[in-house]
Amino acid sequence: MTSEASVIANGECRTSTVDGAIDGAAYPELFYRYINSRESNEGIYQKNISAVRGIRNIRLDTFSEAISDLGINRDTALRLVSIAIERKYAELGRKVHADVRAAVVKGRQSFVFAVIEMHTDSSGQDNVRIIDVPLIPGPHEIYQVMYQALRGTWTSAVARVIAKCPSSIILKITEATGEASGGLALLPYSELAYEDDFECIETGDLALVAIGRNANINAWEIKGRKIKPEWFATRAMDRFPTIVGPRIGIRANGFTYGGLCAYEMDQKESLSAIISEAKTYAGLLGVERLTFVHKTHTTYADTLVRRMAKDLAGVTLRRTPIIRDDKKTGKRVAKIHVAFGDGRKMSGKHGRNIRAICRSAWIDSLEIVETAI
Repeated sequence: MTSEASVIANGECRTSTVDGAIDGAAYPELFYRYINSRESNEGIYQKNISAVRGIRNIRLDTFSEAISDLGINRDTALRLVSIAIERKYAELGRKVHADVRAAVVKGRQSFVFAVIEMHTDSSGQDNVRIIDVPLIPGPHEIYQVMYQALRGTWTSAVARVIAKCPSSIILKITEATGEASGGLALLPYSELAYEDDFECIETGDLALVAIGRNANINAWEIKGRKIKPEWFATRAMDRFPTIVGPRIGIRANGFTYGGLCAYEMDQKESLSAIISEAKTYAGLLGVERLTFVHKTHTTYADTLVRRMAKDLAGVTLRRTPIIRDDKKTGKRVAKIHVAFGDGRKMSGKHGRNIRAICRSAWIDSLEIVETAI
């Protein structure tokens, strides 16, 4: 059965055709769109070409990889993606229902999605409309939903690596509070502090991790024995340093990004002793670089940008940062001028210094301009 005929607009196929029933579909079949291989019907591609071009994360190969990288069963992973889509729209003040699931399309395994928006039409009546090309959340946004969906509260643990699998590491928890001790945990490669971290971890090593209970983790076969971890482990979530800090004697708020870990210490605390052990702490946290900064109570974004540029990137700004609110996007953006050669220092590896400064200064984006200051 063909649920809907293709409609051509501006030379592109704006809707897609789904054959056969969608198991457990939440909406009528005609609401669903899919991304699949380039199959044509008299020269017309039966897929949502606009979505493929505009949403790189939704291509079948990369989408499948992103789902498997979560390390949890597929149905649960797809539900997390659906929730993340809904939250992405909620941040824009729009109410949508999303349903992403696996389906057989034209005899081939694929993914389909339906995103329905509730709105008030021109006559003042409540109505719904299909979003043909929805906003798709990035991996970080999906993981934020994952973090919040885990049962129980996050806690710190010390765990031993018992196996390195193609996309994840299996851990046996050796030190933790309550029932977690002695249990098994899954640590996906995507949950390591930075992309090269997994090369440094070997079977038998100890790792400091944050763990949360999750009953939906996939089963794994290790040395001919099938095991099913009940705990999800991470070293990458933003709050990771704060969760595990007390275990290594650091009681302060902290955050991580791309291998950079920053702790915001109280002004009255002396940093000299703790800085001398920074390399040791960085190894325990599984990060490349550990920084300590004195927290401040100022609310002035320009002052915060200036301070964080010096503390996190080691760059002293000689010109006042330009802070403004973008009227189109509603976001707060900053522009700074640095001397030639300081742009790379300000950015940091993979732009992590910029991200850290934006987070600490409560701004959305930071533009760097190199000039002869």
